[in-house]
Amino acid sequence: MTNNRAPATEYVVCVDNADYPASLELHKIYRTLADQDALADGDIRVIDESGEDYLFPASNFVTISPPAQVRSSLATAGQADDSDRADDLPVEQRELEHLAKRMYEEVFRRLEDPVLGEVVKDKVTVMFGPPMVRPDVAIVSFQGGAGDHSPSPRKWPPRLVYLDDKFRFGRVLRYQFREAGLYETLEQRTVAMAACFPEAPSSESRLWARQAGPRAQWREFSSCWVRRMLRAMRPRAVLVLGKLASTALNLEGGWRDERRRESDGHRVFGRAEIEDCPAIYCHHLSQGLNGPWAQECLAYLGRVVRSSK
Repeated sequence: MTNNRAPATEYVVCVDNADYPASLELHKIYRTLADQDALADGDIRVIDESGEDYLFPASNFVTISPPAQVRSSLATAGQADDSDRADDLPVEQRELEHLAKRMYEEVFRRLEDPVLGEVVKDKVTVMFGPPMVRPDVAIVSFQGGAGDHSPSPRKWPPRLVYLDDKFRFGRVLRYQFREAGLYETLEQRTVAMAACFPEAPSSESRLWARQAGPRAQWREFSSCWVRRMLRAMRPRAVLVLGKLASTALNLEGGWRDERRRESDGHRVFGRAEIEDCPAIYCHHLSQGLNGPWAQECLAYLGRVVRSSK
Protein backbone atom coordinates (compact mmCIF):
# COMPACT_ATOMS: atom_id res chain seq x y z
CA MET A 1 0.00 0.00 0.00
CA THR A 2 1.35 3.44 -0.91
CA ASN A 3 1.48 5.92 1.95
CA ASN A 4 0.77 9.38 0.51
CA ARG A 5 2.17 11.64 3.14
CA ALA A 6 3.05 15.32 2.78
CA PRO A 7 4.14 18.13 5.10
CA ALA A 8 1.60 19.48 7.59
CA THR A 9 -1.08 21.49 5.81
CA GLU A 10 -4.03 21.41 8.20
CA TYR A 11 -4.82 22.24 11.79
CA VAL A 12 -7.38 20.50 13.98
CA VAL A 13 -8.86 20.98 17.43
CA CYS A 14 -9.18 18.02 19.77
CA VAL A 15 -12.80 17.63 20.82
CA ASP A 16 -12.52 14.20 22.48
CA ASN A 17 -9.49 12.84 24.37
CA ALA A 18 -11.33 10.37 26.62
CA ASP A 19 -9.40 7.38 25.27
CA TYR A 20 -6.03 9.16 25.01
CA PRO A 21 -5.65 11.57 27.96
CA ALA A 22 -1.86 11.18 28.03
CA SER A 23 -1.46 11.86 24.32
CA LEU A 24 -4.06 14.54 23.58
CA GLU A 25 -5.14 17.72 25.32
CA LEU A 26 -8.81 18.61 25.02
CA HIS A 27 -9.51 21.80 22.99
CA LYS A 28 -5.87 22.14 21.94
CA ILE A 29 -4.90 22.96 18.34
CA TYR A 30 -2.76 20.31 16.67
CA ARG A 31 -0.91 20.13 13.39
CA THR A 32 -1.60 17.21 11.09
CA LEU A 33 0.35 15.38 8.41
CA ALA A 34 -1.52 14.48 5.25
CA ASP A 35 -1.98 10.70 5.04
CA GLN A 36 -4.59 9.52 2.55
CA ASP A 37 -4.31 5.88 3.62
CA ALA A 38 -5.09 6.85 7.20
CA LEU A 39 -8.07 8.97 6.15
CA ALA A 40 -9.45 6.06 4.16
CA ASP A 41 -9.42 4.05 7.39
CA GLY A 42 -11.12 6.80 9.40
CA ASP A 43 -7.91 7.99 11.07
CA ILE A 44 -5.89 11.19 11.02
CA ARG A 45 -2.13 11.61 11.53
CA VAL A 46 -1.62 14.14 14.34
CA ILE A 47 1.53 15.53 15.91
CA ASP A 48 0.76 14.92 19.58
CA GLU A 49 2.15 16.13 22.92
CA SER A 50 5.43 14.23 22.41
CA GLY A 51 6.20 16.07 19.18
CA GLU A 52 5.82 12.85 17.15
CA ASP A 53 3.08 12.01 14.67
CA TYR A 54 0.61 9.24 15.47
CA LEU A 55 -2.67 7.98 14.09
CA PHE A 56 -5.83 8.85 16.02
CA PRO A 57 -9.51 8.48 15.11
CA ALA A 58 -10.53 11.43 12.93
CA SER A 59 -13.73 11.72 14.98
CA ASN A 60 -11.66 13.03 17.90
CA PHE A 61 -10.91 16.25 16.00
CA VAL A 62 -12.50 19.09 14.10
CA THR A 63 -10.56 20.72 11.26
CA ILE A 64 -10.12 24.48 11.57
CA SER A 65 -8.72 27.22 9.35
CA PRO A 66 -6.76 29.66 11.55
CA PRO A 67 -6.16 33.24 10.37
CA ALA A 68 -2.86 33.76 8.56
CA GLN A 69 -1.13 35.33 11.58
CA VAL A 70 -2.19 32.49 13.87
CA ARG A 71 -1.19 29.89 11.25
CA SER A 72 2.27 31.46 10.99
CA SER A 73 2.68 31.44 14.76
CA LEU A 74 1.59 27.79 15.02
CA ALA A 75 3.96 26.77 12.23
CA THR A 76 6.90 28.52 13.88
CA ALA A 77 6.14 26.90 17.24
CA GLY A 78 5.83 23.52 15.57
CA GLN A 79 9.19 23.84 13.85
CA ALA A 80 10.84 24.68 17.16
CA ASP A 81 9.18 21.69 18.84
CA ASP A 82 10.37 19.39 16.05
CA SER A 83 13.92 20.70 16.33
CA ASP A 84 13.97 20.25 20.10
CA ARG A 85 12.62 16.72 19.76
CA ALA A 86 15.26 15.79 17.16
CA ASP A 87 18.05 17.17 19.35
CA ASP A 88 16.80 15.30 22.42
CA LEU A 89 17.05 11.80 20.93
CA PRO A 90 20.07 9.96 19.53
CA VAL A 91 19.57 8.85 15.94
CA GLU A 92 19.35 5.15 16.84
CA GLN A 93 16.67 5.77 19.47
CA ARG A 94 14.71 7.98 17.09
CA GLU A 95 14.80 5.26 14.41
CA LEU A 96 13.70 2.67 16.98
CA GLU A 97 10.72 4.80 18.02
CA HIS A 98 9.70 5.25 14.38
CA LEU A 99 9.77 1.46 13.98
CA ALA A 100 7.66 1.06 17.13
CA LYS A 101 5.17 3.63 15.80
CA ARG A 102 4.83 1.63 12.60
CA MET A 103 4.17 -1.50 14.68
CA TYR A 104 1.37 0.23 16.60
CA GLU A 105 -0.18 1.55 13.40
CA GLU A 106 -0.21 -1.92 11.85
CA VAL A 107 -1.87 -3.30 15.01
CA PHE A 108 -4.72 -0.80 14.78
CA ARG A 109 -5.20 -1.45 11.09
CA ARG A 110 -5.64 -5.11 11.94
CA LEU A 111 -8.20 -4.26 14.61
CA GLU A 112 -10.28 -2.62 11.89
CA ASP A 113 -10.33 -5.88 9.91
CA PRO A 114 -13.76 -7.51 10.53
CA VAL A 115 -12.34 -11.01 10.99
CA LEU A 116 -9.25 -10.16 13.03
CA GLY A 117 -11.04 -7.55 15.10
CA GLU A 118 -13.92 -9.85 15.98
CA VAL A 119 -11.78 -12.19 18.12
CA VAL A 120 -10.28 -9.37 20.20
CA LYS A 121 -12.64 -8.97 23.16
CA ASP A 122 -10.27 -7.05 25.43
CA LYS A 123 -7.68 -4.38 24.79
CA VAL A 124 -4.48 -4.87 22.82
CA THR A 125 -1.16 -4.28 24.57
CA VAL A 126 1.89 -4.19 22.33
CA MET A 127 4.57 -2.94 24.71
CA PHE A 128 4.52 -2.72 28.50
CA GLY A 129 6.97 0.19 28.53
CA PRO A 130 8.98 2.42 26.18
CA PRO A 131 11.29 0.98 23.51
CA MET A 132 14.98 1.28 24.35
CA VAL A 133 18.21 0.81 22.40
CA ARG A 134 20.49 -1.79 24.00
CA PRO A 135 18.52 -2.41 27.22
CA ASP A 136 19.90 -4.83 29.76
CA VAL A 137 16.80 -7.03 29.67
CA ALA A 138 13.85 -7.64 27.37
CA ILE A 139 10.99 -9.54 29.04
CA VAL A 140 8.66 -11.49 26.74
CA SER A 141 5.54 -13.05 28.23
CA PHE A 142 2.78 -14.63 26.15
CA GLN A 143 -0.17 -12.30 26.66
CA GLY A 144 -1.62 -9.65 28.91
CA GLY A 145 -4.25 -11.00 31.26
CA ALA A 146 -7.05 -8.56 30.40
CA GLY A 147 -7.30 -7.24 33.94
CA ASP A 148 -7.36 -3.63 32.74
CA HIS A 149 -10.43 -2.74 30.69
CA SER A 150 -9.24 0.67 29.52
CA PRO A 151 -9.07 1.34 25.75
CA SER A 152 -6.17 -0.07 23.75
CA PRO A 153 -3.26 2.40 23.87
CA ARG A 154 -2.00 3.74 20.55
CA LYS A 155 1.45 4.36 21.98
CA TRP A 156 3.79 2.66 24.44
CA PRO A 157 3.58 3.63 28.12
CA PRO A 158 6.11 6.27 29.26
CA ARG A 159 7.29 3.94 32.04
CA LEU A 160 7.42 0.18 32.50
CA VAL A 161 3.97 -0.70 33.81
CA TYR A 162 5.29 -3.57 35.95
CA LEU A 163 6.87 -1.00 38.27
CA ASP A 164 3.54 0.14 39.63
CA ASP A 165 0.86 -2.12 38.23
CA LYS A 166 -1.69 -3.39 40.70
CA PHE A 167 -1.87 -6.94 39.42
CA ARG A 168 -0.19 -9.96 40.95
CA PHE A 169 2.33 -10.45 38.16
CA GLY A 170 3.81 -6.98 38.59
CA ARG A 171 4.12 -7.45 42.35
CA VAL A 172 5.81 -10.84 41.98
CA LEU A 173 8.14 -9.55 39.26
CA ARG A 174 9.27 -6.61 41.39
CA TYR A 175 9.81 -8.86 44.40
CA GLN A 176 11.89 -11.40 42.44
CA PHE A 177 14.05 -8.75 40.74
CA ARG A 178 14.61 -7.03 44.07
CA GLU A 179 15.62 -10.32 45.75
CA ALA A 180 18.05 -11.00 42.90
CA GLY A 181 19.64 -7.55 43.24
CA LEU A 182 18.28 -6.53 39.83
CA TYR A 183 15.62 -4.00 40.78
CA GLU A 184 17.57 -1.08 39.30
CA THR A 185 17.85 -3.06 36.08
CA LEU A 186 14.08 -3.62 36.06
CA GLU A 187 13.41 0.02 36.85
CA GLN A 188 15.81 1.69 34.41
CA ARG A 189 17.03 -0.73 31.74
CA THR A 190 14.26 -3.22 30.99
CA VAL A 191 11.77 -3.40 28.13
CA ALA A 192 8.80 -5.75 27.92
CA MET A 193 6.51 -7.06 25.19
CA ALA A 194 3.81 -9.68 24.75
CA ALA A 195 4.32 -12.50 22.26
CA CYS A 196 0.59 -12.19 21.46
CA PHE A 197 -0.67 -8.61 21.47
CA PRO A 198 -4.43 -9.08 22.16
CA GLU A 199 -5.10 -9.47 25.87
CA ALA A 200 -7.31 -12.24 27.20
CA PRO A 201 -8.16 -13.83 30.57
CA SER A 202 -5.73 -16.55 31.62
CA SER A 203 -8.55 -19.08 31.16
CA GLU A 204 -8.41 -18.34 27.41
CA SER A 205 -4.63 -18.23 26.97
CA ARG A 206 -4.34 -21.77 25.61
CA LEU A 207 -7.11 -21.02 23.14
CA TRP A 208 -5.04 -18.08 21.87
CA ALA A 209 -1.91 -20.24 21.87
CA ARG A 210 -3.32 -23.15 19.88
CA GLN A 211 -6.37 -22.20 17.86
CA ALA A 212 -6.08 -21.77 14.10
CA GLY A 213 -7.73 -18.98 12.10
CA PRO A 214 -7.63 -15.31 13.19
CA ARG A 215 -6.06 -16.10 16.57
CA ALA A 216 -3.19 -17.86 14.79
CA GLN A 217 -2.83 -14.83 12.50
CA TRP A 218 -2.54 -12.57 15.55
CA ARG A 219 0.09 -14.90 17.06
CA GLU A 220 2.17 -14.89 13.90
CA PHE A 221 1.85 -11.15 13.43
CA SER A 222 2.74 -10.42 17.06
CA SER A 223 5.70 -12.79 17.31
CA CYS A 224 7.16 -11.50 14.04
CA TRP A 225 7.04 -7.95 15.39
CA VAL A 226 8.56 -9.02 18.72
CA ARG A 227 11.48 -10.57 16.87
CA ARG A 228 11.85 -7.48 14.71
CA MET A 229 11.89 -5.22 17.76
CA LEU A 230 14.44 -7.46 19.49
CA ARG A 231 16.71 -7.13 16.46
CA ALA A 232 16.37 -3.35 16.60
CA MET A 233 16.75 -3.01 20.39
CA ARG A 234 19.57 -5.59 20.83
CA PRO A 235 18.96 -6.39 24.53
CA ARG A 236 21.83 -7.91 26.49
CA ALA A 237 19.48 -10.74 27.50
CA VAL A 238 15.91 -11.83 26.76
CA LEU A 239 13.86 -13.33 29.60
CA VAL A 240 11.20 -15.62 28.13
CA LEU A 241 8.42 -16.28 30.64
CA GLY A 242 6.62 -19.57 30.18
CA LYS A 243 6.07 -22.24 27.56
CA LEU A 244 3.36 -20.35 25.69
CA ALA A 245 5.72 -17.44 25.02
CA SER A 246 8.49 -19.88 24.11
CA THR A 247 6.20 -21.65 21.65
CA ALA A 248 4.99 -18.40 20.07
CA LEU A 249 8.61 -17.36 19.49
CA ASN A 250 9.46 -20.78 17.98
CA LEU A 251 11.99 -21.53 20.72
CA GLU A 252 10.55 -24.89 21.78
CA GLY A 253 13.06 -27.66 21.09
CA GLY A 254 15.94 -25.19 21.13
CA TRP A 255 16.52 -24.82 24.88
CA ARG A 256 19.84 -26.09 26.27
CA ASP A 257 20.78 -27.04 29.84
CA GLU A 258 17.12 -27.49 30.68
CA ARG A 259 16.07 -27.99 34.27
CA ARG A 260 12.69 -29.42 35.14
CA ARG A 261 10.77 -29.69 38.37
CA GLU A 262 10.74 -33.30 39.51
CA SER A 263 7.17 -33.22 40.82
CA ASP A 264 5.50 -32.42 37.49
CA GLY A 265 8.19 -32.11 34.82
CA HIS A 266 7.66 -28.39 34.27
CA ARG A 267 10.66 -26.72 32.65
CA VAL A 268 11.99 -24.08 35.00
CA PHE A 269 15.23 -23.06 33.25
CA GLY A 270 16.86 -23.16 29.84
CA ARG A 271 19.30 -21.28 27.60
CA ALA A 272 18.94 -20.40 23.94
CA GLU A 273 19.41 -17.52 21.50
CA ILE A 274 16.86 -15.33 19.79
CA GLU A 275 17.81 -12.77 17.14
CA ASP A 276 21.48 -13.10 18.18
CA CYS A 277 20.61 -12.28 21.81
CA PRO A 278 21.02 -14.67 24.77
CA ALA A 279 17.64 -16.01 25.89
CA ILE A 280 16.84 -17.37 29.35
CA TYR A 281 13.73 -19.44 30.01
CA CYS A 282 11.87 -18.97 33.28
CA HIS A 283 8.50 -20.49 34.14
CA HIS A 284 5.91 -17.73 34.16
CA LEU A 285 5.97 -16.03 37.55
CA SER A 286 2.20 -15.70 37.72
CA GLN A 287 1.75 -19.47 37.73
CA GLY A 288 3.07 -20.36 41.16
CA LEU A 289 6.70 -21.22 40.31
CA ASN A 290 8.11 -18.07 41.84
CA GLY A 291 10.42 -19.53 44.48
CA PRO A 292 14.04 -20.74 44.24
CA TRP A 293 13.82 -21.57 40.54
CA ALA A 294 12.96 -17.99 39.70
CA GLN A 295 15.96 -16.77 41.70
CA GLU A 296 18.27 -19.17 39.86
CA CYS A 297 16.98 -17.88 36.52
CA LEU A 298 17.45 -14.27 37.55
CA ALA A 299 20.91 -14.96 38.98
CA TYR A 300 21.92 -16.38 35.60
CA LEU A 301 20.26 -13.44 33.87
CA GLY A 302 22.33 -11.04 35.98
CA ARG A 303 25.56 -12.84 35.05
CA VAL A 304 24.74 -12.69 31.35
CA VAL A 305 23.97 -8.96 31.54
CA ARG A 306 27.13 -8.14 33.48
CA SER A 307 29.35 -10.22 31.20
CA SER A 308 28.17 -8.27 28.14
CA LYS A 309 29.16 -4.87 29.48
